[in-house]
Amino acid sequence: MSANHWSDVVANALRNGGATPPPYKLVLAELRGFASALQDELGAAVAVRVEPGFQTNAGQQFHLRLRIPAQGFEETLFRAYVPVDGYPVGLDFNAEDLVNAADVEQLRSLIGEFISRDTIRARLDLLRETAAN
Repeated sequence: MSANHWSDVVANALRNGGATPPPYKLVLAELRGFASALQDELGAAVAVRVEPGFQTNAGQQFHLRLRIPAQGFEETLFRAYVPVDGYPVGLDFNAEDLVNAADVEQLRSLIGEFISRDTIRARLDLLRETAAN
């Protein structure tokens, strides 16, 4: 097969038939919105990003990553598994069993409950202080 054949195959898959479904994009927008709000709260010295991981049976894996670039520190706060149809989103909070969010309200609620845990609040506060020093 020629390189031209593969160019056509790839272009057709990604341009014509490869549009990402809106529910998937909406879930990703929610995760990015959370990351942005968390970054605002932690301050500019802590970078908060949503980064893609592996494609799994549960969906596309995304890591909610925290970085303090000046100190070479980074960790994953939690992982989300987003299926192509958007829901249910599997949430992996600290290597626990996946918790499924059936819709946007439940996604917001579960993430809100997670960051409200005493241990997570203490960890985020420590990271904010560490970044400031």
